[in-house]
Amino acid sequence: MKRRQRLRVWVALMVFALPLLWAQAAFAHGNPPDFGEPLNGLTAQQLTAFNEGKTEFTKTATVASGLGPVFNGRSCGGFCHRTPAVGGGSVALVTRIGTITNGVFDPLEQFGGSLLQANGIKAADGSPHDFDGELPPPPEATIVAKRRATPLFGLGLVDAVPEKTLIRLSRM
Repeated sequence: MKRRQRLRVWVALMVFALPLLWAQAAFAHGNPPDFGEPLNGLTAQQLTAFNEGKTEFTKTATVASGLGPVFNGRSCGGFCHRTPAVGGGSVALVTRIGTITNGVFDPLEQFGGSLLQANGIKAADGSPHDFDGELPPPPEATIVAKRRATPLFGLGLVDAVPEKTLIRLSRM
C-alpha cells in the first residue's frame, strides 16, 4: 500500500474507530458522560489523572507561572477550549497565518508560528516589560484565517493508544 493510502487508513481509524471505541466503553458502563467529564468506569488512578489534567487545563497562568510574553487567554480552558464544557472548542475566533514557500505551506515560525496571540503581558501583570499582541498579521502572511479552536474531547483516548500500535497501523 502506498504511503498516502496508509496515512488515509490511519486518519480514518483515528476519526472513526476511536469515537466508536469510546462510545462502546461509555455505554458498557452506563450512560455516557457529559462533555468535559471523565468516562464511566475509570480506575482510581485514571480518574485522578483526569482530574489533575482538568485542574491544570483550567489553571489561570501568571507571569510568575510562565504566562507570556504573548498569549490569547490566561488558561487553556478559559478562552479557547471551553464550549460546551472545559476541553471543548470556542465561540471566540483566533487568527491563523501562513504563506506558501516553494510550493509548501510555511507557518511563518520566524514570527511565532501560525497561531497569532492577541494579548501581551504588561506591567499590571507583574512584568518588567510591556508586550503587545501579535495582531495585525505580518505582511509576509499571505494566508490569514479566523478559526475557532478545535474541541479536545477524547484526545486522552488517542494518547492511550501505544505508539507501536500507531506505527504498525501506519504501515498497513
